[in-house]
This record gives sequence, C-alpha cells and structure tokens, in this order.
Amino acid sequence: KGQGNDPDDSEGRRITEATNVIRSLSTPWNDLFDALEKSQDDSVALLSITPERAAGRVSLTGEAKSYEALTNYLLRLDDSGALSNAQLLAYEIKGGERNVVFSATVSFDQ
Repeated sequence: KGQGNDPDDSEGRRITEATNVIRSLSTPWNDLFDALEKSQDDSVALLSITPERAAGRVSLTGEAKSYEALTNYLLRLDDSGALSNAQLLAYEIKGGERNVVFSATVSFDQ
C-alpha cells in the first residue's frame, strides 16, 4: 500500500474528470453566446468573456461609451432570458471621450 496506487483514488479521479466533461458539454454555450451577442450594441464593446462554468456565471470586461450605455447593456443581459443577475463589479471612466471601462458578471442556467 505504500505505492500510492490505491484503485479507489484512481477511480475517483476518473469519475471526477468524467463529471467535469459532462458538465462542460451540458453548459448551454450557444444560448449563452447568443444572449451576449443579442444584448450587444455599438455603445458597448466586450474585451473578454471568461466562463466560470462551476459557478454558473460569466465574467465580462469591456468598454462602454457612457455609464448610461453600460447600465442599459446590463439590463438587456438580465432581460435576455438566458442570462440573469448581471452585476457590475467595477468601472472606471477613462479619457476625454468619457469611455467607461468595466468588469461585470452575469449568471446562466446550467
């Protein structure tokens, strides 16, 4: 038993890996990206989209033309049907054009 090759450990790892693959495949990626795309307009540009599959949410970073454009975008995400609980985590007004750089999260049904 000093070898560390316990069959139960190996089987447990395989089950965990299989469960992770199944969760990844069952995540509604098409619905999620469709909702993000349909909520988009020319006043907001997404710079990164980071799925947090285990948490059932997506982290977004981007830039909006104004704070109002940003809040309207978050409302559209909430109203999309596939996404909910859009939350603004941080924002900063940049430059003379008053662009708003932001980070936010939005939840999706798994």
